[in-house]
Amino acid sequence: MEPVNKLDEAATPKRLLAGLNCWKTGQYDLIVTTGGVYMPPNIQTIPAARLMADWLTARSVPLEKILLADDSLDTFTDISSTLRVCADNGIIAPKFTIVTQWQHAIRFKITFWLAHGIQIKTKLLRYQLPWVYWLKEFGFIAYHLIDRHGNLFLARYNRKKRSQI
Repeated sequence: MEPVNKLDEAATPKRLLAGLNCWKTGQYDLIVTTGGVYMPPNIQTIPAARLMADWLTARSVPLEKILLADDSLDTFTDISSTLRVCADNGIIAPKFTIVTQWQHAIRFKITFWLAHGIQIKTKLLRYQLPWVYWLKEFGFIAYHLIDRHGNLFLARYNRKKRSQI
């Protein structure tokens, strides 16, 4: 069976559309897409960052305006990969506006600030999550306060599990 290799039907297109609308204001030079391969091979063989970049280029964003952090497996590695990709492209003091679900944005703010000393702006999206995910997000927020660098057991375990898929 061929892998599906497509964006989820709900949340990701909403984030991409909001990010695209931000970019169209002319206030942003680049878009960074993040996400590696974290689903089983019957579902995903192309990194999520590449799928998102394809979505954006199909809507007239020039590919040279998109940086891909395509090896990340969680919020911690979304951030470290983004910072690495920026540095690799000569971007020394990047300023970020993160476009994501509001609880996820809190985790980004916590980790950017506590682990890297970088203040970020956020574009908060409020969309329906299944209640279990909504509840888990609060646990993830607390975890990010405790494990600011993503080096403790739970973060390592999650990345290992996702990387073995």
